[in-house]
Amino acid sequence: MKLENYLIKALREEGFYNNYNDLFIPDRVEKEQVGKFEKNLQRLGLGHLFNEESVLVFGKSNKDIKIGESFNVLFSHNSIENYIKVKSILKYVNLSPGRKIDYLPRGYTGICLLEFIGGVPELIDKLKFYKEKRDKHKHDTLYLTQEPVINRILELRNEFEKNNKNQS
Repeated sequence: MKLENYLIKALREEGFYNNYNDLFIPDRVEKEQVGKFEKNLQRLGLGHLFNEESVLVFGKSNKDIKIGESFNVLFSHNSIENYIKVKSILKYVNLSPGRKIDYLPRGYTGICLLEFIGGVPELIDKLKFYKEKRDKHKHDTLYLTQEPVINRILELRNEFEKNNKNQS
């Protein structure tokens, strides 16, 4: 079994996806499209949400995530142990242009406006832009979650590596 599958299965069985926020982030919105979303937010009366601490990404979650929910850990798929502590808030979700929604439904991918208190972390630069070809040396998938989840992921990863080492 691959580590990723092992982690997902264990976290699901232990109920982590029900109890903690998580956001799988594969891509970032293209620079050319950000202006369109900013105009759309203004049209909806939400223009104040977009600022220098904001970033537009494509996000998906294992549970419904309401606008206003927070995250305090960001990590990359290829470097879990190098996670960083952040203060991030889901400010806006777009599943269909021009329609206001107050949550990201479980299993759906939406455009998410995230605010990072203290500034957007450099790790965000690892995301590829939506239409850009993925380069495994340059790009990575990111995850936003909460501290108990990353702590459990690191424990599970150590268990997985120990069990695989003993089976060799």
